[in-house]
Amino acid sequence: MIVEFSFDISTLQAALAEAPEMRVEMDHMSSTNTVSLRKFFWARGGDFGAFEDGLEADPTVREPERVTETGDSRYYRVIYRDDLPGVEAYHAVVELDGLVLDARTAGDGWNGRMRFPDRDALNEWCDRCEAVGITVDIHAVYDQDHQHPSNSYGLTPAQREALLTAAETGYFSIPRETSLAGLGEELDVSSQSASERLRRGMITLIEHTLDED
Repeated sequence: MIVEFSFDISTLQAALAEAPEMRVEMDHMSSTNTVSLRKFFWARGGDFGAFEDGLEADPTVREPERVTETGDSRYYRVIYRDDLPGVEAYHAVVELDGLVLDARTAGDGWNGRMRFPDRDALNEWCDRCEAVGITVDIHAVYDQDHQHPSNSYGLTPAQREALLTAAETGYFSIPRETSLAGLGEELDVSSQSASERLRRGMITLIEHTLDED
């Protein structure tokens, strides 16, 4: 079974606060009994200098390293601090025979997809997350052979919600029927966060529909 989820954990959020336009997409995570949890990820869309300075100061990771870069993207490796709740959450996924398929953040919490063998394993993972202070929001659960429409075009659940709410409340109407502040109230976020979700959502839609490259 495939699970779409989101949770607010602090990993990399301090670094992203230094480069608000940056988007991060996980490529791979791994750890062993003797090797701390490592995350490899792509970053794009923001000020790389500010982001890398932020990585050096981010209290959630250590030994950040830029592995490579291509076009407007850079590939990094970081090592998680061993005492982070997110480390326990990852170990629980592995112990329950789960797999993190993808995860992404733009500085407003993490969204992603995981595979679990059954609903009991999913429930156990949620319980273990709650035990270390992580609240998991499950957005969809579906058979791995059928892609859920809420993940279409690469949109995160937060981006999809922002775009749909903007359309429903008349943000795109002429004349405009609501403001960013009003949209933020509908989404229960600040007007700045609402603006960022809209812009990132529209960029993602363009990349997955109109941009042939």
